[in-house]
Amino acid sequence: MMKKLCNWMPFLLTSILLIVGVVSCSSVPSPTAVVPTSAPLPTATSIPPTQTPQGNAPEIINLEDQSISDGERFAKLDLEEFVTDADHNADEIQWEISGNDELEVVFVSGNVYVTLPQAEWTGSETLRFEACDPEELCDAKEVVFTVRAENDAPVVNIFGQIIMSDETFVEIDLDDVVHDEETGNDELTWNVSGEVDLIVSIDEGVASIELPETEWTGQETIQFEACDPEGACGLSDASFWVMERTEAQVEVTYIGNAGFMITVGDKKILIDALFEGNPIPREVADLLETAQPPFDDVDLILATHIHYDHFHQNTVISHMENNPGAVFVSSPDVVDLVAGYTNLQDRTIPIQIQHRVGEKFQLIVDEIGVETLFLDHGGGTLNLGYIITVGGRRFFHTGDMDPDSVSVSQLERLGLPDKQIDIAFVAHFMLITESQQAHVLEGIQAKYVVPMHFQFTYPVPDYELMESYFPDAIVFHESMESWVLNGTSSP
Repeated sequence: MMKKLCNWMPFLLTSILLIVGVVSCSSVPSPTAVVPTSAPLPTATSIPPTQTPQGNAPEIINLEDQSISDGERFAKLDLEEFVTDADHNADEIQWEISGNDELEVVFVSGNVYVTLPQAEWTGSETLRFEACDPEELCDAKEVVFTVRAENDAPVVNIFGQIIMSDETFVEIDLDDVVHDEETGNDELTWNVSGEVDLIVSIDEGVASIELPETEWTGQETIQFEACDPEGACGLSDASFWVMERTEAQVEVTYIGNAGFMITVGDKKILIDALFEGNPIPREVADLLETAQPPFDDVDLILATHIHYDHFHQNTVISHMENNPGAVFVSSPDVVDLVAGYTNLQDRTIPIQIQHRVGEKFQLIVDEIGVETLFLDHGGGTLNLGYIITVGGRRFFHTGDMDPDSVSVSQLERLGLPDKQIDIAFVAHFMLITESQQAHVLEGIQAKYVVPMHFQFTYPVPDYELMESYFPDAIVFHESMESWVLNGTSSP
């Protein structure tokens, strides 16, 4: 039986090997088939992982599109308010802003200002804000900045006038008192309302105000309205006052150089009185700076020009801060020094007057009429002369008028002889220089003359010669001297 089994073994071997491996049929051991163990099995290719920064990326938050109207400004952006990062403080985040073409981006101490280099530009630009932390993990956002083109109403600024009962109002060139960035002045439509007795007419851009009759006195407030073709309108109210001449008491107090305080009733006016240096004593300067009596409750401060012996920035600012009722009037270059560094803009009035012979400008400040004249100083300095009408009285201050540049005939054409000026303040050398005396006697023709500008000009005042030529002149010798004019006064 065993022999037969072995005879069949070759046929069975193949099948059995598939199942159980090798079977030995003799006493001699047969070699065993073994799967090699030293060769590695095939595996997938190993790729080392890419190294990336560790931590959390910053996130830009609450940064939305910005939109303003033309003429406005974009709000300041404090970048620390627009980013959050779990791993870093906001001040560790670095920002980059790109994409601007018409707009300008300025970084200042962690703040961003988006400005318009071309003020008239309107439209939209998309800026890309990118915030990155120290590990260079970043977030980015696009923000649209839009400047809307809108139709702005015309800006109208008409000042009133005070005249005496035998005078006429100055015509108003409407081109000088209106501004509209989008519309030409010839396209504006003007309307007038509020007049009762006064007669207002507009012809070819010029407004005329006439009295109902020669003897009429009183005051009316007239509203001027300018409208553009789209219906946007701007308004301005102006008071027009015909004042009766009076013999109200006037007190003139000499401060120094060309500076005075004029008091009529309850009205106080300082002109060229807030300046720097001699001959103001220190105690007087302190009273002026702190607005203490007699310089309390001053209504109007006038400066003729920018020179230090007529105007001092800090003194004016100090007085106005201590005297909240005062209004400051001067040329734009002087007003900028007062309004530009303080919160006094609403109490300053720049007189927009050019270096043109014969040019005038009129306004009313707290029931005080002020007429400004261009009176050449020489050397390119803009000097304003002031005609002041208050309480039925009238005064004239030349500032630093150069008699060699301003002729007698020019003063006459400005209408000074017809103003019936009560008191004129003129440089002292005009009284002692024979060639300049005609300016006082013919060009101004005031009832009383007060010489000024002592100790800052040469020659030194010759009081005897001055009084010999003008024996009725009101001559001051020291700061804080006063002189009173009333109906029975004589010089």
